[in-house]
Amino acid sequence: CSQEQANQLYRLFDNLALLFRDRLMSSKSEPRAISFTISDVHLVESDQLFALLDIARKAQILYTYTSSAKDFGRRETYYVPNRILWPERGLDPHGQHARVSIRAVHLLEAAERNRRIPFKDIGEETGVLFDE
Repeated sequence: CSQEQANQLYRLFDNLALLFRDRLMSSKSEPRAISFTISDVHLVESDQLFALLDIARKAQILYTYTSSAKDFGRRETYYVPNRILWPERGLDPHGQHARVSIRAVHLLEAAERNRRIPFKDIGEETGVLFDE
């Protein structure tokens, strides 16, 4: 890959780690996710994104598999970053099987512009459960 693609991959995985860590520290019901799916692919030019993901897959820092989607039993591609990346970021790679659905545009912005992948903590909206 080119130096620019290597930089984009670094930024993408860095922002994924930040998202997974934010989820882990939040009050989300399923915070322990270290895999993702891609949504809204049709809204962006996704060739560059999938080229980056293919490079990461060939370098074995990203694995893929297909499984049933939540929508009408279709098949969906799941992306699982290599678990060796996460302990350095304070993430425990064992026992985490949840996945996050991330919009393609947010993944592209993370790779190209180093923008954080948006995350909204449920606790920020609802406050404390059973507030007295």
